[in-house]
Amino acid sequence: MPVSNDGLGIGRMNFTLIAATIAAVLAICLLLTGLSVGLTVFIAMAAFLVAAVLAFILWPRWRWSRLQERFPEHLHMQDVRKLLGAPPQAIETFPGDVVECWIYPPRSLLAGEPIGVGMAFDFDAKGRVLSMRRQRGR
Repeated sequence: MPVSNDGLGIGRMNFTLIAATIAAVLAICLLLTGLSVGLTVFIAMAAFLVAAVLAFILWPRWRWSRLQERFPEHLHMQDVRKLLGAPPQAIETFPGDVVECWIYPPRSLLAGEPIGVGMAFDFDAKGRVLSMRRQRGR
């Protein structure tokens, strides 16, 4: 099953640049309203700082939601291997519904781009994806 990387997302730095653009537009609007230059610069810098911090914090969640859209339920393990390559870490988990767990770090590539967030796939005995989890702190 082919999976496209289109729309997977922009990088964290580009996300922050969008915040900078918003702050610049705010500064121009404030200057046009007649505020002093010092106050305008202060408000624009504060707006940029808040927007950049929010962008930097929210980016992994946004990226994760895009990745979830790219990996449908019950995808076969061979398809996951074709898309992301061999898993750097594979854990067999007998007994139970989950037979094997594959863990991919954020630097793993999907269509030549790093996925940006850690991922873990749980497979059943038939080799289908039971669940996909975001791995934090990896």
